[in-house]
Amino acid sequence: MNLTIEICDYCRPINCLKMRISNLMTKTSTLIKDSTNSQAEAALNAIDREQFVGVNIPSREAAKQILLAIDAVPVKKILHVGAGEGYLTALLATLAEKVVALEQRPAAAAVAQKCFKKHGLDNIDYRVTNGEKGAPEEGPFDLIIIASPSINNLPLLDQLSAHGEMLCLEKTGSALLKLSRYRRADGARFNREELSLVKALFNLNEHKQPVEQGVHLKKPSLVNISSSPHEVTSNQDPK
Repeated sequence: MNLTIEICDYCRPINCLKMRISNLMTKTSTLIKDSTNSQAEAALNAIDREQFVGVNIPSREAAKQILLAIDAVPVKKILHVGAGEGYLTALLATLAEKVVALEQRPAAAAVAQKCFKKHGLDNIDYRVTNGEKGAPEEGPFDLIIIASPSINNLPLLDQLSAHGEMLCLEKTGSALLKLSRYRRADGARFNREELSLVKALFNLNEHKQPVEQGVHLKKPSLVNISSSPHEVTSNQDPK
């Protein structure tokens, strides 16, 4: 990557250095974003969503939004809580060396295991459990995804690696779900970033047929939380 900057006689060296660093960070950020987009598209094209039959399957656009929100690099090990019929789990399995998936419904697990086999995915450890305790024996994880808004996600922060992140679908005051990101700030403290409002799952119409729902993007906002005792100190809902 070559950067060319013309320096006038009145420029101080420190200002020139700051300019170089700023330009380099901008170009690096663009490259990372392009790479993430490519990985998300590749995953969506590799997994046949129609194979995953159920009522708790994310729409393709909602799944893509979650994939695009992943910032943790590299992602070697993922914990997926609320895996459902396994569509999002399968997408995640194309990005990581191993995915530990937790789902409390045996019927959903049966669908998921069948679909994983069809896609030749052998790096998924799918477990029938409610997921509240995560999988500490398998941690730490580079990425934790909480797809069930009924799960208390804060205790699972302890299972993140030092540079890992947690993406959560959280309840709001409406039918929408909030996609939030948690990252370690320092020691026992984490930053929480509200990314978007999402209609992530199917609804059933009067004919009991699934109806696609979309994703509503909002500007992110940042709040700070402490992992001990896991308390949110301030919060702002996307509007």
